[in-house]
Amino acid sequence: TKRAKVHVPEGAIHAYRIADSRWNEFVLIDGEGKEVSVSLTTAGTLASEVVRKADYLQEVNAIRISGELNQSDLNIVRDNMPNLISIDITDANLTDIPDYWLQDRWSIEEIKLPKVLRSIGYYSFRDCDHLKSIKLVEGLTTVGSHAFSSCDDLKEVWLPSTLAELSSSLFSSCESLTTVHFSEGLTTIGNSAFNSTGLTSAVMPSTLKEIGSSAFSRCPLENVVLNEGLEMLKDYSFSNCDALKEITLPSTLTHCYNKPFCDDDNLKNIRVLSGVPPYVNGS
Repeated sequence: TKRAKVHVPEGAIHAYRIADSRWNEFVLIDGEGKEVSVSLTTAGTLASEVVRKADYLQEVNAIRISGELNQSDLNIVRDNMPNLISIDITDANLTDIPDYWLQDRWSIEEIKLPKVLRSIGYYSFRDCDHLKSIKLVEGLTTVGSHAFSSCDDLKEVWLPSTLAELSSSLFSSCESLTTVHFSEGLTTIGNSAFNSTGLTSAVMPSTLKEIGSSAFSRCPLENVVLNEGLEMLKDYSFSNCDALKEITLPSTLTHCYNKPFCDDDNLKNIRVLSGVPPYVNGS
């Protein structure tokens, strides 16, 4: 029950916060939610600008930030605003999100990323359990491993054309994830990137070259379309996909490493289009 949102009467959130420390084990929602919008002309001033519009940082439930942001501002969001459920930094001048930034912030339901974002650190949004969807922006080139892993309620993801490689375990254990919008430009899906997700269908973009070890293991996949241009399937890439009944390997596939379809109990038909047998290793 500690991972619950408690809605209190509008204007009463401060009274609850100071009445008993046990109330602060919950996420407190002020009425329909306290929303604050700030525009920063100077980086490092987030805290002072927010308290111009709310009595306390801890009482803000939704924030929209535009303008200049730096590491100290991100620390304020992480360490001093525990009751946030929505963060909109679309118009913030922020190119890099650091490692571990909002890890374990289970209550956050919505995150809108900066238009100018170029990188997201590893584990930055891991265990944001109530996050429903995420749109990774065009221009983004790097996302660290485990950045969105174990987000229990994550259902839909948009990938930009500028992100050539999906890092290891990027969306692993997102059990509700059923829809991924792949973009042309993606070349590599890293190890365990979608391991143990809820994906039932995956259509690969024409630019994809490599699918990593256990990338789609333990998914309820019923339909997989591997693109012409794909060159490599690594170990156990589609293992334990019991709903998969058939698959076609493209003519461009040159390497099939150890048991890519291991323990796919219902896979009965594999069609191979290459006139030259792909290199196979492993037992």
